[in-house]
Parts: sequence; C-alpha cells; structure tokens
Amino acid sequence: MIGHTPDGMEIAQDILQKMTARGWFVNARIGSELLTAASGETFGGFTTANYIWDTLQSRGVVPTLIAVKAYYKGLKERDIPESDPRLSQVTRVLNDLQRRFAPGRPM
Repeated sequence: MIGHTPDGMEIAQDILQKMTARGWFVNARIGSELLTAASGETFGGFTTANYIWDTLQSRGVVPTLIAVKAYYKGLKERDIPESDPRLSQVTRVLNDLQRRFAPGRPM
C-alpha cells in the first residue's frame, strides 16, 4: 500500500479478500498496521480501509488507538454525514480508546 496508488490499493484489497475467504486474517497488531496504512488513501473511495475496518469489527478485534485515529481522520476528510453509522461507530470506539489510554482527550 506504499504510495496509495489506485492499483496498489486494489491489489491490497484483493489479497485481503483472498485471505478472508480462506479463513486467514491478521491479529490486532497486524490489522491495526494495515488499517493505519490504508487510512492514508487520499484519492479514492477508501474501500480498502473500510474493508479492513469491517473485517476487524466482524471478528471482534479492536484496533490500536493510533489506527482508529488514522481511520477516523480519513473518514472525516470525506463527505460523510455525521449521522453515518460507520462514522458513529468509529467515533464511539475512538472515544472509548481515548478514555482508556489518553484520559481527558475525547474527540
């Protein structure tokens, strides 16, 4: 996902989908690193980051505070209404993590 090119993001998503189809997926640390990297995408629909987020959430894996902050920032840079369920969920997870690891600084 270096450089966040359209082709690179598509290849990354294809590989993640194949891993998921085979029942393989990453632990919280690797998932967080992938989410952080994918959240740097500035040109497209943010589909790779959304896919990683959705996969982590479906497996009950909570990403690191840094990864959630990066994903939140990426979502906020897009025209997403405040009432969007994904944005609401990310905000809730971010606030929970900040209360836990960075007291006094909720979003």
